[in-house]
Amino acid sequence: MLLASVYAHAAPSFCQVAGSYRGVYSGNTDSGTLMAVVEAADGTLRGSAMSADGRQFAFGGVIAGDGSFSSGSVATGALFVGRFASATGGQIAGQGDWALGGGQGGRWQIVRESIPATCR
Repeated sequence: MLLASVYAHAAPSFCQVAGSYRGVYSGNTDSGTLMAVVEAADGTLRGSAMSADGRQFAFGGVIAGDGSFSSGSVATGALFVGRFASATGGQIAGQGDWALGGGQGGRWQIVRESIPATCR
């Protein structure tokens, strides 16, 4: 997924990235699906992941005004870093890297599926 542009400045709200997202993560030792919600008021992201082997874990973080993102999972210690921006076709998407101790890690990407009514 090619991200076409990034946010140049902070907005008074996070409607540019707010909404519900779905996507995937993959890596050398684990892969699975991601679901997340980004709040319009403050850019807070709350998400859950399901590994291909059925394990589930929650993760969360905050999207900065420039679209950058850093998150963690208390349950697993996984770290997600990346960026949210306009993607090809005008969709909003997030993508980046994830890492876990012991050399585990890989890439993640999610695409916005819905926009909150307060942002329409």
